[in-house]
Order: sequence, then structure tokens, then C-alpha cells
Amino acid sequence: MNAIADLIIEIIKLPFRFIRWIFRLPFIKGKLGEHKVSKLLKKLTKKNGVFINNLTIGNEASSKTHQIDHVLISTKGIFSIETKNYSGRIYGNDNSREWTQVLNYGRVKNKFYSPVKQNETHIYSMKEIIKENISINNIVIFLNADIDKVDSDYVFTRREFKRYYKRMNDNVLSEEQVVSIYEKLINSKLDIKNKEHVKNIKIMKKDIDNNICPRCGGTLIGRNGKYGTFMGCSNYPKCKFIKH
Repeated sequence: MNAIADLIIEIIKLPFRFIRWIFRLPFIKGKLGEHKVSKLLKKLTKKNGVFINNLTIGNEASSKTHQIDHVLISTKGIFSIETKNYSGRIYGNDNSREWTQVLNYGRVKNKFYSPVKQNETHIYSMKEIIKENISINNIVIFLNADIDKVDSDYVFTRREFKRYYKRMNDNVLSEEQVVSIYEKLINSKLDIKNKEHVKNIKIMKKDIDNNICPRCGGTLIGRNGKYGTFMGCSNYPKCKFIKH
């Protein structure tokens, strides 16, 4: 009888174990993270702004597309928000092309492309659509990771971004500008499947390897800067893309 009871208990546990497994999948964790940020943006824009989730923009014909997690537009300005649902400790700074995720007490290290630089490309594309001399705030939100070792003014936890946003000046944009910018971005939104976007990212990386600027299509040429030699776009200063 004890064996039968134990079997029944194990069978009852199966759905809960499956649910836990589902919630650990990277795709599901990412979607849950984006949902948490969406809830925050809904509160922040209740009185003086709007926001867009999962905005895909770019030139579909030339395979240059950019998928932006969130765009917040309010009288406080425009915010391009990249959401990261990583765990562990993150190391990186604004001058590094690659950042590092450290897990399992330092035994596991994963490299990933700088989300700050990733967002810079998103911002460039949005400016091409908006066509106004307005700054766009580069915001990266890590939901679960330890970001104490990240040296960047653009990286926040959800709570830190909430405090940062509330402290900002409230008359950067007029209400008319908020509506106009929102309409420009929404009208430029591409109806493109995620698989196509992933394919376009691979094309963009291939362009970078071949010294082609992924933002404007210019040639990446050698330049000397404060931090040494780097590859920069030939269309500088209009395009400020840098390949480290």
C-alpha cells in the first residue's frame, strides 16, 4: 500500500514539476521579464506618456531590422529600453563590446554582446524615423542579475530605473511631441516574424565581420581614439558606430 501511495503522490507532483520546468525555459523567462517591465511602464506613463512593447523597425528590404523590447515616450523624454533576464553576476562597461555573465561561484563564464551597444544601434534607427533633434535615453534593465560590477550609467535594476525616471525633468517634450513621436514609431513598425529577425541579426554580424557598418552601410575604417585604435564608421559624425 505504501508503494501505491508513493506512486500516486509522484503522479500528482508531475504537473507541478512540468510547470516549474516550463518557467525555467529561457524564452519563457524572457517573456516574463518583459511583462514585468511592461507593468512598470504602464504605471510610469499613466499621467504623461505612452509606451510600446516589442517594436521592430528598420529596412526590411535590406535585412536591417531592430527589435526593441520597450520604448517609453513621455514629457520626460524618449527611452529605448533593453530588458535582460540574466542571472548571476554581470561584468561590463560602456567601452567593452563583450560583457561577461558569471555563474556557479565563478566556475561558469558566458560572454554576450554589450546591451548598451546593442541599444545604441536601436537608438540610431529610431532617430532615422523620428527625424527630430531629440535625445533618446539608452536604458538597460537587468531583472535578476547582480550588476554591482557593471560600470555604466545606462544600466539599472527595475527599482533603480523607477527612481531614476521619477527624478527626471518633466518638460523635455510637449504633449504634442509625445503623440507625434509615438505615431511615427507605430507607423514604422514592421510586421516581421521572430525567425526572420534572428536571420537578420546573423546578416548584421556578418556585415560587421566584413567591416560594413550595420547601422548605415558605410565602411568601417581604422581610427585612433582615447582608448587606442578602433574601427569606426566612415560616415562619422552622422553615424558613430564603433567595432571594438
